[in-house]
Amino acid sequence: MTEPIIDIRDLTFTYREADAAALRSVNYTQASGEFIAIMGATGVGKSTLCRCLNGLIPSFIKGDLAGVISLFGEEVNRRHVYETARRIGLVFQDFEAQLFSTNGELEVAFGLENFAVPREEMPPRVGAALSRVGLSGFKDRDPSTLSGGEKQRLAIASVLVSRPTVLVMDEPTTDLDPIGKREVFQLARDLREEIEGIILVEHETDHVLTADRLVIMCDGNVGIEGIPS
Repeated sequence: MTEPIIDIRDLTFTYREADAAALRSVNYTQASGEFIAIMGATGVGKSTLCRCLNGLIPSFIKGDLAGVISLFGEEVNRRHVYETARRIGLVFQDFEAQLFSTNGELEVAFGLENFAVPREEMPPRVGAALSRVGLSGFKDRDPSTLSGGEKQRLAIASVLVSRPTVLVMDEPTTDLDPIGKREVFQLARDLREEIEGIILVEHETDHVLTADRLVIMCDGNVGIEGIPS
């Protein structure tokens, strides 16, 4: 049997100074090639789980963490944060907070700079990432002048440029209009052919039907899971 790309065992996390755990003995696996949608009410731990996957918790967001997270057969706590972040790309719900550069090219190149990619490799990779999300010709645009859907696609490009193995999108369409939502959902469906694993946290039930598996979280744990229909 092929080893899962993500294997979580008895994961529990309590934010610093919180009265109750945000995650409670979560068990979760994801196979290579799977597109998994995660749903659940606000506050059940979906975003917390996403932040655990790429090392933001507990390296930057502090609290009490117990359990095991294995990525590609290796426990996360044995890796440096930058190594985990390079393989697990995370797109946040608040795309406005994720964008801070003065033009699209600098925005997308920022991740490559953090991973010490040689400068001569950056322009073609930035161009390819912008093209992949439908933003060719936007490298000189100020992100503040873009529509909501364009800003979210730029945020996705800034993650894709690092060529992650797994892409995690935490409610990426929450603040978008219907057109922006369709653009992002279509991009997520297209990317499943190029990325080894996709996790989409979402509230829009109509758009998770194409996922290979649907996971419903409840009270900090996985409630039910199965094939969406």
